[in-house]
Amino acid sequence: MVHEMPRRGRPFRNLPPLHAFIAAFILLASSSFAAAGAEKRILLLHSFHQGYEWTDSLHQGVVEELQNSGDKDIELFVEYLDCIRNPGPAHEKMMAELFRRRYAERGVLFDAIICTDDDALVFLRERGESIFGNVPKVFCGINDFTPEHIKGMTNVTGVNESISVGETIEAALNLHRSTKTIAVVSGSRRTEKRNLELVRQSAPSFSDAVQFIWLDELEPHALQKRLGELNPESSAVLMLAYLLTPSGQALTVRENMELITEATSVPVFGCWDFLLPHGAVGGKVVHGHSQGAAAASLALRILAGERADSIPVVLESPNRYVFNAAMLQKFAIPEALLPPDSQIVYRTAASLLSNWETLSRRLFFAYDLFAENTTPMLLIDPDTGIILDGNHSARGFYGYPELKGMNIAQINMLSPEEVSREMERARSRNNTSFDFKHRLADGSVRDVGVHSSPVFIDGREILLSLVIDETERVTAQEALGQRNRWIVALVVSALLLQSVVLLQLLRSAAQRKKAEKALRESERKLSALFASMTEVVALHDLVFDEEGRPANYRITGCNAAFTKSIGIPEEAAVGRLATEVYGTEKAPYLQEYGKVAMTGEPSTFETYFAPLDKHFFISVVSPGENSFATVTTDITSIKKAEQLIEAKNKELEQVVYVASHDLRSPLVNVDGYSRELEYSVEDLLRALDDESLAPPERERAIRALLPDMTDSLRRIRGSAKQMDARSRWTRSFEAS
Repeated sequence: MVHEMPRRGRPFRNLPPLHAFIAAFILLASSSFAAAGAEKRILLLHSFHQGYEWTDSLHQGVVEELQNSGDKDIELFVEYLDCIRNPGPAHEKMMAELFRRRYAERGVLFDAIICTDDDALVFLRERGESIFGNVPKVFCGINDFTPEHIKGMTNVTGVNESISVGETIEAALNLHRSTKTIAVVSGSRRTEKRNLELVRQSAPSFSDAVQFIWLDELEPHALQKRLGELNPESSAVLMLAYLLTPSGQALTVRENMELITEATSVPVFGCWDFLLPHGAVGGKVVHGHSQGAAAASLALRILAGERADSIPVVLESPNRYVFNAAMLQKFAIPEALLPPDSQIVYRTAASLLSNWETLSRRLFFAYDLFAENTTPMLLIDPDTGIILDGNHSARGFYGYPELKGMNIAQINMLSPEEVSREMERARSRNNTSFDFKHRLADGSVRDVGVHSSPVFIDGREILLSLVIDETERVTAQEALGQRNRWIVALVVSALLLQSVVLLQLLRSAAQRKKAEKALRESERKLSALFASMTEVVALHDLVFDEEGRPANYRITGCNAAFTKSIGIPEEAAVGRLATEVYGTEKAPYLQEYGKVAMTGEPSTFETYFAPLDKHFFISVVSPGENSFATVTTDITSIKKAEQLIEAKNKELEQVVYVASHDLRSPLVNVDGYSRELEYSVEDLLRALDDESLAPPERERAIRALLPDMTDSLRRIRGSAKQMDARSRWTRSFEAS
C-alpha cells in the first residue's frame, strides 16, 4: 500500500466537494498503512494546483495505480507548482528554492519522480538535477511529445498526451449535422497555443464541409461578443481550453466553460474529459486518470530495477469517445449516432432509473456489498430526491412494495425548511450526518440518523445513504425531558404552597397555630418529596461580591439523591459555599444559575461535570429573589450509549468508503486487462488464420503474444486477491 504524504499548503476545505471527498478518503486510507518507515520514495510533482480537475484526475490515477501494486514500502510525496495561477520565472525560482530547502538540505532522496504536464517537466529539465540529483523521472500529460521535450535530460521516460482533433471534429459534424461553422476557442498558455496549431493543421481536411473561425488571443468580453454572433442552427464550438487570457488572467475550467455557455447556445465539443461536467457535449477525449495510471506503472517498473532510459516512451495516448447524456438530450442528439464503444456519462435521474438494472451492476462497483449489507442503505439522486435503489435491509425496514422510484420527500416527515435547518446544522458540525423523521409503509414514524457520501454512477454523483434507526434513543431522551419538566413543576408547586402558608401566617395572628401546622405539613410533604425523588434536587442562594455581582452560591437544602450522587453528606453540604462543596476554584455554572435567580426565567441545559466525571441534564427555576433550585438527572449512561452509536456510525461510514471507492480500483484493473486479453486473443486468431505465414513465423507471432497475455492474467489474479481481501474484511466487520 502507498503511504501518501499530506499535500503541501492546500487545505481540503478549498477543494470542490468531490475532490474534497476523494482527498479525505485517500488520507483516511493512508492512516492504516503498517510500514514503520518507507524504503522507496516517489515525488509526484504537479504543474498546476490542487482542485484543478485535470490535475486531480492525474493525481488519482497515480495514487490508485501505486496502491494497486500492493507494495507497502512506497512513500508518496506530493508537490504543486501552481503555474496557472502563478506564471513566470520568478515563481519557478521561488519554488526551486523551496524544494531545495525542503528536500536537498534535509537529505531527502527520491527513487523516482513523476511529473505531470509540461511546466513540471520543464522545471525538472532546467532545475531538477541541481535539487534532486539524477533521479529517474517519469512524465505524463505532455502534449504531443517529441524528443525536444527531454533534450539534455537523462534517466527519463513517460507517457505522451495527444488530443484527438480529427476524430472530435468528425464527431461534431456527425452528431450536429447542420453545422457549417466551427468556432475554435483557445487561451494563451503554451500548451493551448500548441493544441491550436494542431487544429489548424487538421482544418484543411474538413474545408469542404465546414468553415473554421479562430477565437484565440481574445479577452473575455471580446470572446463572448464573437460567440454571441454565432448562428445556433449551423454552428458549433470546439473548446481547446481558455485557462489564461492574453492579459494574464487565470481562469478555472468551470469559469471558462461558463464564459462559453453563457455567451452562446450552440453545442460545445472538446478533447478533454474534464470539460464534460461543465456543459461540453463530448468528443474523443484525453483521460487524466489513465495518463496518471500509465505514468505510475512506469515508475513501478523503475522501482523494480529497470532504468528509465531503457523504457520506451508511451506514444499512443489512451483516448476514448465520451459524451454527456444531458447535453445529448439538450441538443436532441440520438445515442444511436454515437461512435461505437462510446461512453455516456451524466445521465439524468430518470434515465438512470430506467436503465438501473444494467447500470447498477456494471458501474456501481461495490453493488453486491451494498445489496447484502445488514444496514439499511439507499441510493438517492441528490438533484431530484428520487430513490434509485434500496438494499434488502432498507426494503425490510421501510416496508414499501416498491421503494425504488419513490421520492425521499414521500418518506421524510420534515418540511423543506426543517430539512434545510438540519442540513445546515450538520454542515456546521463539519459532517454528513443528518437527523430526520421517516414514515414507514405501515404509517409509523421513526427517528433516523442518515449518513450520506457520494458515489459516481455513469459519471453522475449519487448519494449513498446509511439509515440508522434511533427511535428508542430519541424516545428515551424525550421521556427524560418530560419527567424533568414534571419534577420542576412539582418542586415549584411545593415552594409556592410554602409561600402561601407564610403569607397566611403574616395576615392573621389568630390563625398562627393553624398556619404553623400547615407549614409543618407543607415542610413534611416537601421533605417526603425530596426523600423519594431519584433526581438530585438542591436549593441555593446567590452570594454577591462587594460590587454586587454574583460571586458564589450557598446550598440551602438538598435531598438524599444529592448525597448519593455527589458523595457528600447533607450536613457537609447545606450552609456551605459551592466552591467548598465541589472543590472547584469557581462556583460551577454560576453564570447560568445567576441568570435564572436574578431574572426568574427557568432554564435547562446538558453538561459534562469533570470533577465527578458525569454527564447531567439540569433544570433550573427560581423560587424567590436571588435564589434558585436545581433538578439534576444523571444521563451518563445515555451519553455512553450515544458515544457507542457514534463509534458504530463511524465504522459504518468506513464501510461506505470501502463500498464507494476501495473496491473500484481492482475492478477497473480487471476490466482493463480483460480487454487486453480480448485484443491478444483477436491477434492470436488472426495469426492462426493467416495462411500466408509459414509455420515458424506463425509460431513466433503467437509466442510474441504470450508475455502480454500472461502479464494480464497475473494482474487480474492480483486484483481478484485484493477484492477478496477487502470482501473478507467487510464480512468480518458485519459479523462483529
